[in-house]
Formats: sequence, C-alpha cells, structure tokens
Amino acid sequence: DAEQKSYLHELNALLERYQAGSETERDVAAEMGQIIADLSSLSERMVREARVGREVNPQDLETLESAEAKIRALAHRLSTAHRAKMGQIIQESRWRMQLILGLYGVFILVGGFLIVGSSFYFSRTIAQPLRWLARGASEIAQGHFYKRVPVLSKDEIGQLSSSFNVMAKRLREHEERLKGLATLEERERIAQELHDSLAQDLALLHLKVVEAERNLVPGDRAAAIETL
Repeated sequence: DAEQKSYLHELNALLERYQAGSETERDVAAEMGQIIADLSSLSERMVREARVGREVNPQDLETLESAEAKIRALAHRLSTAHRAKMGQIIQESRWRMQLILGLYGVFILVGGFLIVGSSFYFSRTIAQPLRWLARGASEIAQGHFYKRVPVLSKDEIGQLSSSFNVMAKRLREHEERLKGLATLEERERIAQELHDSLAQDLALLHLKVVEAERNLVPGDRAAAIETL
C-alpha cells in the first residue's frame, strides 16, 4: 500500500507538471488523471477481493487492458505533441540563430564602413593636411615663400594651415622689401662711386689746365687758352 501510494503521488506530481504545458499536454494529463483514478479504485477493489479469496473478475481484466491501451494511445499522443513542440522550438532556435547571425553580419558591415569612413576622414582632415604642411615648411626653408597649403576645415588643422599661409605671405612680402632695399642700396653705392670718380677727374683736369696756363709762352697765351 505504501509503495502504491508513493507511485500514485509521483504520477500525480508528473501530471501536475503537464497541467502547465500546452493544450494537448493539459488534455492528456486530464485523461491520464481520470484513468489513474479509475485504476486506483479498481486496484483497491481487486486487492480486497483477493484478500477474501475471490477470483479475479474477467471484466476487471478487460478494464485493465482497455486502460493500458488508452494509456499507450495517450503516451503516443503526448509523444507526438512533444515532437511537434521540439520541432517548433528547433525552428524558433534556427530563426533566432539566423537573426543573430544577420545582426552580426550587419554589425560587421557597419563596423567595416565605419572603419573605412574614419580612415578616409582621418586621412583627409588630419594626415593629408599635415603632409601638406610638412612639404610647405620644407619649401619655405628652401626660400620658396610663394608656397601655399589648402585649407579644408575650420578646426585646429585648418587654423594651422591658415596661419601657415599668412606666415608665407608675410615672409614673401618681407623678402620683396629686402630685395628693394638691397637694390636701392646698390644704386646709392654706384651713384656715390660715380660722383667721387667724376669729382676726382674734374679736379685733376682743373689742376692740369692751371698748370698748362702757367707754362705757356706769354705771346701765345690767347691761342693756348682757346686750344685748352
């Protein structure tokens, strides 16, 4: 009796678990519970009759066989429902997996575009302007003050490029002023040299003329003066 009660308790606990499942599981659990209740009462009556020495009623045996067939049918029905449920779960899992893989693919694609875009943006807004500035600084160091660099933005790199262009412009203007001053200084030096040379030549000529006048014969003075 204790073993029978324990077995019935386990069966009822199992049926209670199926009560929280799908509609098919609930229906099977209800029918199984009814069959178990009927068999429990039948087994108790058969035990009582066996204790008093009565023979087993054939109708009771038929009832047991019928209950066994019903239990097998319900087990097959429950197994079919379980297989369908497992197929549905597998299909949902596959769909979720495909969705996750698709999202991963989208993330990878977007990440690739972001990497390429950031590389292009970095190259255009930072690396390329810095290369232009380095090349321009090298040419400025060689005295090519006409060099200018493109200004592509208004950020720090753009401000640095603008400052570089202003510096190159001012250096060129300063160079032109220096060239003008050097030309003017050279002209003044040449003019001074010409002035000094002419003054020396005229003074020497004057001295020679005076000396020639003194050395002339008095009778030929008028002719000498005219010749000189």
